[in-house]
Amino acid sequence: MKPSLTRELHFSLVKAYYQLIPLPEDREHLTWGTASNAFGYLIPFFFMAYLTRRRDTYLIRLLLLPTTAVMILRGTYGYGGYDPQFAFFTWIRGLAGLTALALTLQYALTPEGTLRVNESSLPAINEPSLQHTEDEPSKTQESKAKSSSSIFPFWFSDTLDLISSMRGIGWQFGRGVFIPKDHRPHQRGPFLLTTLRTFFLNFLLMDLSLVIFHLIPGIGSPGGGSLYFTNLPLVPRQLIALAITILSALALIPGFRVLECIPTLIGVGLLGHSPSQYPPIEMNPWGADSLHDFWGKRWHQTLRQTFLIFGGYPGRFFFGRTGWVLGTFLASGLFHEYGTYVLDKGLDHRVTAFFFLQGVGMMIEKVYSRTTGRRVKGLLGRLWTYLFVLGLGQLTLDAWFTRGLAGGIIIPPAISPSTKFVFPIVKRLLKSYTRSLLYDEIRESHTLLIHVIPHGDFGAEY
Repeated sequence: MKPSLTRELHFSLVKAYYQLIPLPEDREHLTWGTASNAFGYLIPFFFMAYLTRRRDTYLIRLLLLPTTAVMILRGTYGYGGYDPQFAFFTWIRGLAGLTALALTLQYALTPEGTLRVNESSLPAINEPSLQHTEDEPSKTQESKAKSSSSIFPFWFSDTLDLISSMRGIGWQFGRGVFIPKDHRPHQRGPFLLTTLRTFFLNFLLMDLSLVIFHLIPGIGSPGGGSLYFTNLPLVPRQLIALAITILSALALIPGFRVLECIPTLIGVGLLGHSPSQYPPIEMNPWGADSLHDFWGKRWHQTLRQTFLIFGGYPGRFFFGRTGWVLGTFLASGLFHEYGTYVLDKGLDHRVTAFFFLQGVGMMIEKVYSRTTGRRVKGLLGRLWTYLFVLGLGQLTLDAWFTRGLAGGIIIPPAISPSTKFVFPIVKRLLKSYTRSLLYDEIRESHTLLIHVIPHGDFGAEY
C-alpha cells in the first residue's frame, strides 16, 4: 500500500501515544530506584506554578508546557508493577498525575498569570516577592495571614498556596464556586476541637465501613470481584448490590471529611491560619433533591477546575452552555477512568458512562424546569437524584471493585480501630454466644435422653 501523509501522521500519533501512555505489559516496575523518574515531573510542575505568579512569563510557560506535560504523562503511566494490596494508592497516583496535567495547562495558557481576587498585577520574575504594602489590594487577607505565619519564604508559600487551592477560593479562577456554610465556631480553639471531633468520628465510620468491605467475598480481596452475585436470583442480587452501594457511600463521604480535616488541622493548628480559610468541602450529600443540587452544591468541588479545564471550557467554546455541562461530566468520567488505568487492568468505560449520564440528567432537569416553570425538588426530586447517583453509580462501583480497588489497604491495620478493637471484641462475643447456645443445646438433649430412655436399658445394652 502506498504511504500517504495522513497514514504516516496517524502512525506517528499512535506511536507517540503509546510512548506517553504505554500498554500495561510495556510499563517499567515502580521501585525506589525508578521513583525519581516517576515523580520527577513535580519539579517543572512547581516551577510552572511559580512562573504563573510572575508577570511577563507567558512565553516561558508556553515553552515549558510540552516538557512538563510529557514528564507528567510518562511518569504517571510509564511505571506499574504495583502490589495489589496498594491498588487504592496507585489509583490516587494516577488521579494526582492527571490533576497536575490540568493545572499545568491552566498555569501555562493563562497569559496574564494566575491572580488572586483583589490583584490587578503581579511582580516580575526578578522583583522581590514581598514588595506590596498593607494598603495595596494585591494580596487578600487570607494570603497575608498565610505569608506572615509561614516558615517558608513568601514566594515558596505563595506557590504552595496556589497549588493547594483546588477550589480556587480567593483566586480569580475560583469565582462562582459554591462554598458551603460553615457551622463550626469561628474562634480558633473551639474550631479546632470541633474539627478534631469531626475527624475522629468520620475516621471511625470510614474505618468500620472498609473493614466490612473486606468481609465481602470477591470485593474484599486484592484480586477484586463484582458487586453482582450472579449465583443469586435477580431480586436478592439487586438488593445486595444496592446495600453494597450504600455501604460504599458510607465509606466515601466520611473519607472526604477526613481528608478535609487533615489540612484544616495543620493549617489552623500548626501554621496559624484563619479558620475562615478552610470552609467545608461538601454539604450533606444525602439531602440533595436534584442533580443540580447534588453536583453543584452538596458534593465536593475539589476537582471542579480540573474538569472544567479538560472538558468544560472546550465544550463551552464549541457547543455553548450544553457543551459546558456535558463536557465537564465527560471529562470527569475520563479523569476517573484514566486514573484507574495505572492499575494495569485495562479500561472500563462504564465509569465514563456514569459521569456523562449525570450531565445528561442535569440537562433533563433543565428542560423540565423550562417546560413546567418548576424546578426539580422535594421527595420526587430526591428519589430521582438517588436513582441517578446510587442506581447508575453501580456501574462505576462494579468497574472499580472488579479491579480490586476496595480489597487492598486503605487504612493500615496498625491504625485501624475496627481491626484492632471492634471486630476482635465482636468475634469474642459471638464465640461466647455460640458456645452458650451449643452448651444449652447439649444440656437439653441430655435431659431429653434421661427422660425418654429408662436407666435399666443402658445397663442391659452395655
